[in-house]
Amino acid sequence: MKRIGLYIILMLCFGSLSYAQIGQSPKLIFKHYEYNFGTLDYDGEATHEFVIKNLSDTVLIISNVKAKCGCAAMDWTKSPVKKNRKGCITVSYDTTIPGKFSKSIYVFTNLSDKPIKLLIQGNVKQPENQ
Repeated sequence: MKRIGLYIILMLCFGSLSYAQIGQSPKLIFKHYEYNFGTLDYDGEATHEFVIKNLSDTVLIISNVKAKCGCAAMDWTKSPVKKNRKGCITVSYDTTIPGKFSKSIYVFTNLSDKPIKLLIQGNVKQPENQ
């Protein structure tokens, strides 16, 4: 009786494992999901490129990239990204806003219902004239 129970438990475990693999979403890998600019000069350059690699069998299309503020500008790969190829999201922060910042960037793709969250942070120095 114990063996039957053990077999049933093992079958349930392996059955749910194979179901999870079948239902698994396609894989997208970023080299990193966060970037710290460190201390930036007022009205200086603050641009970073996030690289994304498509490990799925489906072609990746980055449909949109948004920030919750108007303090960042984004550009991204507009052409489809094939399997094992890379695309990029370029984020530029407005360094005319002094002080510490931590901003979320959301990447929308055809491979997921949920956006991928990226984070930029840093500190913009006060202008020298003040």
